[in-house]
Amino acid sequence: MSCKVPDKAFFADLKDLNAEFVGLLQRYPGAEISRVMGLDGALWARVRALNPPEVEFLAATPYLLAGFSDLPSVSSVSDYRERPLPGEGRWFEAARVFAASLMTCIRDSARHDRLRAALCLGPTVMLSDKLAALSFRDIQSIAGLAAIRLRAQFAGNPRFWPDLLRASVSGDRELRSLACLAGIRLSLARRGPATHQGTVARPRCSVSNVRAAGSGRLD
Repeated sequence: MSCKVPDKAFFADLKDLNAEFVGLLQRYPGAEISRVMGLDGALWARVRALNPPEVEFLAATPYLLAGFSDLPSVSSVSDYRERPLPGEGRWFEAARVFAASLMTCIRDSARHDRLRAALCLGPTVMLSDKLAALSFRDIQSIAGLAAIRLRAQFAGNPRFWPDLLRASVSGDRELRSLACLAGIRLSLARRGPATHQGTVARPRCSVSNVRAAGSGRLD
């Protein structure tokens, strides 16, 4: 079964989520950014130095910049003992609210549209079935635990974030477009041949179609 290209409202939601995630990165008060978000200190410093137009470019990339290393089970909430580090309290509450919003977006995408799920999930594709099964109440109950599992998408890729940040401070239209398309390719590639519950077919939508849907948002 084929899938339709996500509409403008979907990309607007992605932009809002990306902007909030970049804001979380910029406002993080501690020094353990690699532990918390997966980015090393040098990349984090570059994110913090971005000005509003550069943040706007990052936010407008046509895929989620945030994901989760894993997700807690609902049953684990009663055993939760981990607390934010000193000075992280206000930031942690913002991260908790963001994690709930992010889980809701990914859950709805996983339930209703394979291409949206591919763009949303990226490296978190293995969590799609788990997210799709969550109720709104479940999401709220595990949001605090999920917040400490937030990760920058593709943080383990040696080129993605350096290239994206280089493009963000560049006025080169082609460089910016290529940086955005790299994330789409990585997202779709991670919709690999199998998950823990079976085979996942690659969406029958081309990267060029996705680029066309979000073309007004790449620069």
